[in-house]
Amino acid sequence: MVCGIASVIMGWLILPQLAAIITGHLALRREPSGKGMSISGLVLGYLCLLGYGAIWLLLIIGLTVASTTGANSGTF
Repeated sequence: MVCGIASVIMGWLILPQLAAIITGHLALRREPSGKGMSISGLVLGYLCLLGYGAIWLLLIIGLTVASTTGANSGTF
């Protein structure tokens, strides 16, 4: 769950999401008493991975479109 919370705060790095997903799955298998915390870490990890992944994808697409249209419209 700690890695899931860290992925909300430092999500642009992708590393906290992967750590939350991996440790969440390991905790589900090894520790049945902490099932709620491991599920919350998994949910936060997957949601942040999808959310920040979408932001990165939109940023890359936007920069690509802006650079291709900006280079052609430079003449007056």
